[in-house]
Formats: sequence, structure tokens, C-alpha cells
Amino acid sequence: MIVTDAIESRLRVGFKHAHQVLGERAKDSECLLLISVGQEAHEGRHFELTIELINKSFSRCTILLGDSIQRYTMALAKDAKPENHYQDALSAGNDWLQRNSRSLLNLRLPYKILRWDQWLFHPDFSRAKMAIESAFKEDEQYYKSFVETADAYLNRYKKQRGIEYFDGSKAYSICLEYLIEECAIFCLWPELKCEFELYPNAHNSAIEATRRKFLIPAFPNLLHSVSLRFRHANLFKPLQFAS
Repeated sequence: MIVTDAIESRLRVGFKHAHQVLGERAKDSECLLLISVGQEAHEGRHFELTIELINKSFSRCTILLGDSIQRYTMALAKDAKPENHYQDALSAGNDWLQRNSRSLLNLRLPYKILRWDQWLFHPDFSRAKMAIESAFKEDEQYYKSFVETADAYLNRYKKQRGIEYFDGSKAYSICLEYLIEECAIFCLWPELKCEFELYPNAHNSAIEATRRKFLIPAFPNLLHSVSLRFRHANLFKPLQFAS
């Protein structure tokens, strides 16, 4: 416990390559903070420091709670269907809100909290999903970015959990469904008019390929990606959910 407290007391957070992206206009802009429920970077002292940084850097904030999408991660861990874990994922989101309610009160700027289902049931979600799936057929490199992202994730997943064998075909299908949903919803975020979007790490290849293909041509001034940098980021653990 003493070691943990010492590490947290030295923890610092900042923007990675901020001078290349933020510039002078950040203070008068709105940021989109993406929360992956279950990720250590969005808990405890890490989250408290993120709130402090947002207070200093922006004028408004939208917090997007990625809860129901975690049904895919849960399905992968349980060797089940994602739809079987939909309620579990929502409960994990509820728990996150309760667990971090005190930190959220420290936000000193106008903010709102949105949940993943607002986008999953958005009237334009099906259209965005179809656009991505159609692009697979027309753009081999775009489709390849999804394949590579799924492969990389599954390799990390097996290594982190010491898994020697699991149903690779089923796991790949779950990963691909996850990425398609994530990228389709990503294409809907420009309606928020957020100039910047914050996340602890660089986004995966599928998200960045989607940004280049769909967002930048139509919305060059929105959703500039800014990575958060923690001093002990290399110690982050894999996503964990209660059994």
C-alpha cells in the first residue's frame, strides 16, 4: 500500500505532442474525453489528474462513457456472445459513474456525460456502419487496417492472460464487430462540435484509418486527437471486469 501511494503521489499527466495539435485555441474549445470502462487510466488518481488537466486546458467538455461496447470484451473473456453481456456492460458503466462521481464534481467547466447507447441507437448509426462495410469492398488498405488491428489486439490479449489456445475464428469475429461498431460511432461524433478528443493512448489503426477516410475530408477542424501521457502509463493493466 505504501508503494502504491508513493507511485500515485509522483504521478503526472500531460498532453503528448500538445504543441503540434492544441495551439492557442484550445482554451476556448470543447474537448471530448473518451472513457474506456475498465481501463486503469480512467480510474482513481489517473482520472483525478485528467480532470485537473481538462480544467486548465479547455472551456467545455463532453465525457463519452464507453460502457455497452465492452460487451465484446466481456464476450471474449467468457467465450460467449456479445449480446449475452449487454446488461453486464451497462452495469459496469453504472459502477464507473458511481465510483468516479466525486472526481466528476471537480470539473470546473460546463460538461455533459453521454453513454455509448446514445450512439448505438442513433438514427444515423446504421448508415455509418454500412458506409464502413461498403468501404471494405472498395478499399483494400482500409479493410487491412481492421484486420491488423484485430490481429494485434488478439495477440496482446493472449499474451497478457497467458492463453495458449482459444477459438481464434470466433475471437476474430468478435474483434471485427467491435471495431466496426467503434468506427461507425466515431463517424457520428462531429455533431458534437468538439475540436479535440482525448484518450490515454494513440488510437488503433482502424480508428486512424477511419479518421483519414471519413472525418478529415469533411470535418478538418474537429476531433483532433490528443493523447494523454502519464508518467507510469507503462504500468497500466488490461481491462478488468468483475465476474
